[in-house]
Amino acid sequence: MDISSELTSYFNDTNYEKWSCMDCLEYLKEVCAHLTSNDRDEIFQNYKAQLPSMSSRSSM
Repeated sequence: MDISSELTSYFNDTNYEKWSCMDCLEYLKEVCAHLTSNDRDEIFQNYKAQLPSMSSRSSM
């Protein structure tokens, strides 16, 4: 599974009022069983990249 696409799925499928770092990590834990602590930088970078586009979209 691709972390970036799974983060996109999280943001698209979750009500924006429920968005949180912990909820997102729980979601990734369930859908990406292969994740390890070595993936944390990729998760963090992809999470940060998703937030600006999501916040502009939810304000429309």
